[in-house]
Formats: sequence, structure tokens, C-alpha cells
Amino acid sequence: MLIPSFYYPYPSIIDLYPDGIEDNIASQLTDKWDRAFVSFHAPKPNSKKETLTVGSGFLMLINNNPYIVTAGHVVEGMKDLDSRYFRVERQMYPFENIAVHYNSEQDYAFIELPEAMLYSGKGFVFFSDVSRTDISPTSSMIISGYPATKNKFHKDRPSKGLQRFNFVHHYFEYNSQNEEIHFPFDSRQGKGTTVRTEPASTLTSVPYLEGMSGAPVLQIMQNIHTKALTLRVVGIFKEHRSKSEKCLVASTFVLFAEEINSILNIKSPFGESAD
Repeated sequence: MLIPSFYYPYPSIIDLYPDGIEDNIASQLTDKWDRAFVSFHAPKPNSKKETLTVGSGFLMLINNNPYIVTAGHVVEGMKDLDSRYFRVERQMYPFENIAVHYNSEQDYAFIELPEAMLYSGKGFVFFSDVSRTDISPTSSMIISGYPATKNKFHKDRPSKGLQRFNFVHHYFEYNSQNEEIHFPFDSRQGKGTTVRTEPASTLTSVPYLEGMSGAPVLQIMQNIHTKALTLRVVGIFKEHRSKSEKCLVASTFVLFAEEINSILNIKSPFGESAD
């Protein structure tokens, strides 16, 4: 059953800040977490110089343990490739001989950090699953990842950076049967969903979504004391259903699913220990 966010008792960010798009709120918030975003890459077929972006992800502390998090199908799609990499803070790491933990029901993949990261001496930035009582939710969500068509690498142009794209949604639907979040999205030209880009965005039109799988779904939160805005990860973007439902679909993390199940007074389909 799809339950619209009209039943979610929190305002959207545009209710709180009507000029939020012009003020680049989403760009400002995600840029603060830029070091926590991850991209996945593989060589372009029949090319010795080009590398493609095949997925997105993020760094997260789960039960205080550090992981790279993405969609399970992103990892599965790379496992038979001769070469595969992920990129964190402008540094490429081979995606080889690294333990991966899957949740097949929710299409999660939790990747343990390789030794090259653990012993690099860098202070990496992580999202966290720790619940905070000093911040209040809004109904606005951001899917932030790396579309493949805008993120190709070439050995002759090594200094070119990545372009991250933010999909900002102020309305969602919650599937109580499998704890997915659905964001209405119709990509048909002239008939589809109108997506307004912020003035600070380097991308002025909606790109193809290949490469965005595994991106974090970030809920905009507001500090109850200072009114400052921040982000928390509530799920993972996993697919674009373009034929029938015309929506973007994300899996949810336990904390968010438990919160919304409690608000709606429904029982988790995965039981109390689902994760």
C-alpha cells in the first residue's frame, strides 16, 4: 500500500523557506558532506583510456563501524569485471579483495573499508546511523549521486572532477508492504516531471539516471534549538521505474522505517529485527 506524505506530520523545506531553491539550500547542504560521497567506476569497453561511472554511494558509520554503502545490484554488476574502482575524496581505490555484506531484501551493500583507506592517515567524513533528539524532520528529501553521462574519466584529462546531481523532492509515498520510498518522476520530454535546478548547480537539465544507483536518500533536518539545517541518510536510491509507476524508488534504513511505521501505526513487514 502506497501512503502519501500528506500523512507525514512534518513540513517540507519549501514550507519553511519558500525561497529555498533560489538560496541553493540543497547544494549548500550536500556540499558540506561532499567528502562522504562515493562513486564507482569501470573501464569503458574497448578503450584503454576511458573510465565510466557505474554507481554512486557514500561513507557511513553503522553501529560505529565504517562502511562504504551502495545498492547491492551496483556491486553485483561489477563483480565479473577485470578492473573496478571506487573514488573517495578524489582518490581512486581498486575494488578488489574487499568484504561485502548484503541485504538482498532491501538491495543494500555494505562494503568494508580497504586497508589503503584504513591506514591512509586521512580523516574521512561519514554519515551516521546515530539517532539525534535535537533535530526534527522535514518531508523534503535529496537523492545525490553521479550520473554516468556527466562523469567520464580520460587518462589524457586526469584533472577533470566529478559532477554530482541533486534530485530534491518535497513529496514522497511510502510503501508499507516493503518499506520503500517512492518519489513521483516522469522523464518523458514535454510530459514529465518538472525538475527545477538551483542557480548554483553545474547541471542545468535532468541527466540520464545511469550511475545514480546506490546514491544516498538524504532527509533535510532542522535543529530544534538553532533552526540550522542538516542532513541524515534515510535510504538508498535503487531504481527508476519508468513504465508503469513512473517513480524513483529507494530502500529505507531501519531508523526511518521504524519512525514512519510508528507514525502510521503499522507493523514492519520484515519484523522487529529488520535491517
